[in-house]
Amino acid sequence: MDNNQDHLKAQIARLMLIARADNQADSREAKWIFGIAAEWGLSLDAINEIAAKPGQFSDLLPPDNDTRISSFYQLLALSLSDHRMDSGEEAVLREIGSQMGFSAEKLDAVMKKAREGEHNWFMDMT
Repeated sequence: MDNNQDHLKAQIARLMLIARADNQADSREAKWIFGIAAEWGLSLDAINEIAAKPGQFSDLLPPDNDTRISSFYQLLALSLSDHRMDSGEEAVLREIGSQMGFSAEKLDAVMKKAREGEHNWFMDMT
């Protein structure tokens, strides 16, 4: 397995953690995540392996700041796919964002803007 595949698996795992954080099974979220994983070239076996234990794959961080911003953008967009961010999703986002090196202040500002429907919130990540 090459390093790029490991990073793709880690991002799919983080997406799965966000999707599960609100304790509501949402088939649209699952379909979207599985579609992305397939588009990125991950096999069905790899996707199922990640789905079984996403916490075992999510620790590998994106290699650079731009990729971390893009990764966090996907996570935040998924958390708002039902037009709200619940406390479980927010907790997972904060944990992952902190691991990625984003300050608590930056995360506060970005999540506040995103919850309020502002579309330029990702600009605060740079």
